[in-house]
Amino acid sequence: MTKNRPPTHFLKVIFIISILLLFCFPKTSLLQTTSVEYISFGTDYETPVYIIKTDYKEPTIMIVAGTHGNEKAGIKAAEYLKDNLHIEGGTLIVIPKANILACEENARYFPRKLI
Repeated sequence: MTKNRPPTHFLKVIFIISILLLFCFPKTSLLQTTSVEYISFGTDYETPVYIIKTDYKEPTIMIVAGTHGNEKAGIKAAEYLKDNLHIEGGTLIVIPKANILACEENARYFPRKLI
């Protein structure tokens, strides 16, 4: 007695195609938009704020670097994230140089403290 079964090679082909579709093709990612706003616009303290948004409202995360202008690692990390990070949902706010004048002067504080 034989049962109606599909040939095993057909099932193997379907399995291989499923695996290829699952792992080899990139996931469809949500569209994100990046905008630039400014804190203290029109003053010496004008500082860019980068806002990366998706269609999802939550969560919102903020990264602030450059509070001390002579600490370059945090500034470089924040700039790298704003340029290279692709978020899946929510909003990311990045301020790479919070103390813009100290960052430009490579000083810990601005204005420099007189001792």
